[in-house]
Amino acid sequence: MAMSSTFDAKAWLGQITADMREAYARNRRVMSFGEYLTLFEIDMPGQVRSAAQYLRDVFDHYGTSTVRGPRGALTTGSSSTVPGTRAATA
Repeated sequence: MAMSSTFDAKAWLGQITADMREAYARNRRVMSFGEYLTLFEIDMPGQVRSAAQYLRDVFDHYGTSTVRGPRGALTTGSSSTVPGTRAATA
């Protein structure tokens, strides 16, 4: 099957790089360790959480679902909304 146009990898990578730079400038999602320590000092409870708290936050954010198993109903993490899972990408 022949393609009508060729894929320009260099242009594609250039566009992705530009998009990422713009997103970083807009959101500042990546910060230096020093910047994080400053944020940590200002809002320590908001920056620190245990593994159990992290998992609870995940379930609170993505939700749960009940599935039927061989031993009855089971509540699990809702994979239908978690990015990167089969149900979310299907």
